[in-house]
Amino acid sequence: MRWLKKTIAAAEGEPPTLVVSHSLLTMTAAIAGAGLVLLPQYAGDNEAQLTRVGEPFDALAMTSWLVCHASARRLPRVRWTRDTVGDLLTPWGS
Repeated sequence: MRWLKKTIAAAEGEPPTLVVSHSLLTMTAAIAGAGLVLLPQYAGDNEAQLTRVGEPFDALAMTSWLVCHASARRLPRVRWTRDTVGDLLTPWGS
């Protein structure tokens, strides 16, 4: 959180006035007009009411894994989930 406050203060000239710990709350605050927010790309880029104003922060990039038990990986519902989540996140990484 210190990194975020310092980075925003450097970019905007003052520290953030609202800090929340969930991206849905952050997005709701931005849509309501609270100001600039930092969101995961998959959340912000898919919200028509928001406009990206900067490039992604490389320092916040991360790799995500979707894992399941080996005995469940061939179940239709597990394959569907894997494929759907993979398709949704592919535009923002490999």
